[in-house]
Amino acid sequence: MNRVRPWVPTAITGRLQGMTVGPAAIARTIKEADNPILIVGAGIMEELEGRLADYAVRMARARDMPVAATAHTISVLHDRGIQVQAMGLSDVIARLQDPEWQGLNGRPHDVAVAVGIRPRFLNNMFNSLKNFSDVRTVSIGKHNLPNASLSLANLTDDIWEENLVEICEYLER
Repeated sequence: MNRVRPWVPTAITGRLQGMTVGPAAIARTIKEADNPILIVGAGIMEELEGRLADYAVRMARARDMPVAATAHTISVLHDRGIQVQAMGLSDVIARLQDPEWQGLNGRPHDVAVAVGIRPRFLNNMFNSLKNFSDVRTVSIGKHNLPNASLSLANLTDDIWEENLVEICEYLER
C-alpha cells in the first residue's frame, strides 16, 4: 500500500486507512461497481475554472451513475442534461449507512464516488461510512483523504486534471 501524507495530517481516524492509488485503479473500481453513486459538491463549479463539472458529467454519463447534488450544484448539472437528486452531504452519508435504503435508483449503492466537496468535511463523512457501512468510498479530488477507501494523492491542478481525463476515458470505453 502506498503511503502518502494526507492533506489534513490529523485526519486519520482509527486503524484503517484507505489506499492512495492512481487514476486507473479508481476508474476500474467505478467501472466494476454494481451500483455506484456520484456525490458532487459546490467545488465542481469552482475547481479547474469550472471544468470539474464537465468531468463529473462525463463520469455520470459513462457509467450511468445516479448523482446526488449537494449545495447549489443542481442547476449546473441539470443544464448539462444530468438527472440529479438534491441532497445534503450528511443526508447522503446517513442513507448510505442504512442497509434498508434502496438508493437513488431503487438499488443499494456499493461504491460512493465524491468530488467537489471540501476535503475536511468529506474526510469526516467518509470516516462515518468506513466505520458504519459496507460502502466503498472513492475520492477523486486533488487532496489525499485517508478515510476514503481509495483516494488520489495530493496533486497540482495540472496533474489532477490529467488524472480526471484518464478516469473519464477509461469509463467511456
